[in-house]
Amino acid sequence: MKSIFLYLALCLWTVLGNAQQFPDRHSTSYTDAWLSCTPSANPNTDRGEGHWIRYDLGATHVMSTITLWNYNDPFNLDNGVQDIAIDISSDGVNWNEAGTATVSISQGSAYYEGEDIIDLGGIAADYLLITILSNHGGSCSGFSEIRVSSAVVLPIELSMQEVKCITDDNAVSISWQTTSEVGNDYFTIQKSDNAMDWIDLYEQTSKGENGQGAEYSYLDNEITGIHYYRIVNTDLDGRRQYFDIMNAKCNEQNNMSISVANPFTDVLDINYSPLEGGGDIIYTIESLDGKKVYNVAVRDITKTISIPSAEWTAGTYIITVEQNNQFLTKKVVKF
Repeated sequence: MKSIFLYLALCLWTVLGNAQQFPDRHSTSYTDAWLSCTPSANPNTDRGEGHWIRYDLGATHVMSTITLWNYNDPFNLDNGVQDIAIDISSDGVNWNEAGTATVSISQGSAYYEGEDIIDLGGIAADYLLITILSNHGGSCSGFSEIRVSSAVVLPIELSMQEVKCITDDNAVSISWQTTSEVGNDYFTIQKSDNAMDWIDLYEQTSKGENGQGAEYSYLDNEITGIHYYRIVNTDLDGRRQYFDIMNAKCNEQNNMSISVANPFTDVLDINYSPLEGGGDIIYTIESLDGKKVYNVAVRDITKTISIPSAEWTAGTYIITVEQNNQFLTKKVVKF
C-alpha cells in the first residue's frame, strides 16, 4: 500500500503551503498556527471540557508516525502544547484512545523542523482528535502544524458472491467478483459447518490491476450436508475485511430433474421436469471460471429448451436451474 502524508490543520491548504519555508521547517508567525484560549466541550465526552482539535480525514486511513510542529511564535512559546491525548473514531461520535504523547517546546526559529511524537502502529480511522492535557505554562494552548504518515484504505466491494452445489460432482462452486481492488493482497475462502468456527479453505492472490475489479472462483470437492462459506480480503497492511456468509445445502432431495445431450456442439438442448406448484424457471449457464454465457427466466414448462451455442468456446460449462429458491446443477461439455 502506497504511503502518503496527511497535513492536518485548521487553516486552508494555501496557508499551510506558506507556513513551511522549506519542506520540514516552520515559520515563526503566530498566524501559521492553531491556538485555543477558551475551553469547550470535547467531542469525546469522556474528556469533558478543554482545548482540542478534531480532524475529518475524509476516508479511512491507516496511520503510523505523527510529526508535530509546536507553537513557534518566539514571544509566546509557552502556549505550545506539552502533553496531548490522541483519540480516533470511524464515525466521529464513538472515540477510542490511540495513545498519549509529550511534545517539546519549540525553538522560536524559522529553522524549526518539529519532532516525531508517536507511532500509531497502523491504526485505521476516519477521524482524529487531539486533546491538550497540558502546555508549557502559557494562558492559551496550541501548535503550528501536524503531519500523519498514512495510507488510504479503500474497502473491497463485491458486485457478486455466490455458492452453488454441483450435483454431478458432489462439489460446491464458490464465485465472487470485485468492482475494484486497491491496496489488497489476497483473498481467503473460509469454511464452516456451523457458521461460527471457521477454517481457511483456499487462498487466492489478488489479480485486480490499476483499481480494476476481477472475477474469482473455486471448487470445493469435500462436502457433505450443509456448509457455510465466506470470503475474506487481506490488504497489504495485514488488515482483514469479511464479507457476508453464504450457505450451500447440497445432497438434499427434491423433485427437480434435468437431462441434456452431453457433449453438445452448436445447440444445447435442456429437458427439465419442474417442481410441483409451478413458478418461473431460471436457466443460467456459466463457464468454469464463473463467466455467464446465458441467462433466461421462463414460465413453468416441461418442453425442451434449445440454446444456440455455436459462438461459445469449447470446454466445460455448468447449467443451473432455479425454481422456487431451489437449485439443480449439471456439468456439460461443448465440443
